[in-house]
Order: sequence, then C-alpha cells, then structure tokens
Amino acid sequence: MASIPINGRKLEERERKRLIGIARVEAMVFGLFKKGTSGAAKPDQPVSSSSPATALAPTIPDETRLTQLGPVLWQNVRYGMTAAEVKAVRPEVRSSVKADKLHDGSTADLSIPHLKLGSHDYSVEFYFKGGTLTQVTIATNGGPTLGDFRDISNALRLRYGAEVEMDESPDSFSTAEWLSSDGINVNLVFHAGIDCLNVNFQHRYASAASQL
Repeated sequence: MASIPINGRKLEERERKRLIGIARVEAMVFGLFKKGTSGAAKPDQPVSSSSPATALAPTIPDETRLTQLGPVLWQNVRYGMTAAEVKAVRPEVRSSVKADKLHDGSTADLSIPHLKLGSHDYSVEFYFKGGTLTQVTIATNGGPTLGDFRDISNALRLRYGAEVEMDESPDSFSTAEWLSSDGINVNLVFHAGIDCLNVNFQHRYASAASQL
C-alpha cells in the first residue's frame, strides 16, 4: 500500500517534466526566452568593416510603420516587412546562400543559419516577394524524428490552440496546420525519408480572403 503514493508522485513528476519540455520547445520556437537577439556579431558572422561614422544602422519600424504592416509571423518579425526592417529587428540574420524559391515566386533572401530547438539544429529562412516578407520557415539541418514532430505539435497547440488539420504517419509524410485569430496559418511538415521537419509561418489564407 505504501508504494501507491510513491508511484503517484513519480507519475506527477514525469508529467511535470513532460510539460516543461513542451514549454521549452514553445519558448525556443516563439522567442519567449529572447536569447540571441542582441546586435552583437555572432562568432561565425562577418563584421562590417564600415566605420561607425559612415555605416547606417537599420531603422527599427516605429509605431506608425507597424500599423502599416501585417501581423507577426514569427517572434518579432511581421508580414510585409522589408529586408532592411527584418535586419533591424533580427540583427543576426544574413544573406541566404540557398535563395530557395517558392511556387508563388517568393525567394529566401535572408536566413539565420543556426537555431537550437531541443536537441536539433535548425535554420530560419525569410522569404520575400516584391520586396516584402511573405513567409518564415524554420527548417531542420538534419536528424529529425517523429518525436520532434509531436513535441513541436504540442508547442503549437499551446500557442494557437487545436490544429485545424492533423495527419500523422510514422512511416511516411506527417503534416499539421493551425490558423491564428489574426490570420497567420502555421504548417508543420515531417518526412523522415528526406530528413525534413519544417515549420512554415504564412499569411496566405487571410491574403486570399481579402481578394474575395
């Protein structure tokens, strides 16, 4: 009989650790810990040779400009920002070496090469079309598992509520999608066969609806 409360405490502790793990993933995905956002150059980031007198620092959007932009896509980056504005609010970004292109013509002009989520390394790609930001994608740099898909799914549920669509398959393609109250749609994609785990932040549905 004495073992029952001990087992109960163990179960409570296990559940507490599980929830802490989910919260940490959410914090790292959505920037709640606010780490790595200073303007200091990263060790692998080239430092500009321009002198302080001649180099023009990017201007962070003021309140008037913020009213002209769309909702937040990821952390402090908003839909419709220019590349200069993204650089101002995310000093660690650099020009993308891949410059991937989406079906709508958007190109990955800026990126954050390394972002630590859980035990894996990710990159962040910023896609622009017509000079303004249209999409942010967090993509694994290799080694994702179905467990990572589930952990990020749980973090997205904490952030956005229940998903509007979920299709999980341990042997092939798994996807999930969320839609926020301000029109941001979040798409999570996992495919172990091609080492793919992506989180895509878009404003696609709201933009299409505005044309109806």
